[in-house]
Amino acid sequence: MKSRSTLAAWLGSLDAPRLARVLATRGDAAAAPDPRTTGELADRLQRPGSVALALPRLTLPHLHVAEALASLGEPASRDDLAKLLGAADGEAARGLDSTLETLADHALVWPDGAGALRMASPLRQVWEAPWGWTALWRNCWQARPRTSCAPCW
Repeated sequence: MKSRSTLAAWLGSLDAPRLARVLATRGDAAAAPDPRTTGELADRLQRPGSVALALPRLTLPHLHVAEALASLGEPASRDDLAKLLGAADGEAARGLDSTLETLADHALVWPDGAGALRMASPLRQVWEAPWGWTALWRNCWQARPRTSCAPCW
């Protein structure tokens, strides 16, 4: 499933207060003419210019988590992201959840129907090699148990 369709599905599943938070943080996407469908809203939210407008509103920890998620490739689970960041439990896990909530409020990262985390394509493209990882290193990470970042070669 493409990220645009997962974003539209996620937007359609939000209650009114949560959707209002998304629209408040990304007001440019709801500007006139009003989007007629969640699909149209999702398309607007994924436009590179709209994503670029959202980035200055994020703090360094938000960008750090987004870059880590981008390094994992898509789709990635919250658990894999937490393991990569060393935020599997306690205060670190609560901080990760809060950061993911903020990224979702900006419609930059959201959960899909299968529980994986999705990311707006223009955000993923901000980093040529997230965390400096090449495709070889990313494939190694995905093939190994998620308890180690030790090289696989």
